[in-house]
Amino acid sequence: MIIRCWLCQREVDKLSMRYSELHMATIVTVWCHGEKDECYIADQTMAEALNGEADFQEGIAFQPKEIKYDGHQSYGEPLSVVAAPRRLQP
Repeated sequence: MIIRCWLCQREVDKLSMRYSELHMATIVTVWCHGEKDECYIADQTMAEALNGEADFQEGIAFQPKEIKYDGHQSYGEPLSVVAAPRRLQP
């Protein structure tokens, strides 16, 4: 799995994955330029990836929660793009 930093466009410095029984999800934590970002990948989504129904080849960390362009306002999600199958990414 390759996760790139939205801010510097490079691969993140460090990646860690752990399982949380409480949340029934895999927690992906990344570090880049001295900051930390994380997301939760639900068991259902992880099962789809293991069955080949989803593709987790790339992800983007440190996306701003709020993005403004051409006077319009949109909201991004921190690192959770990693949890979305490639074919569903915007």
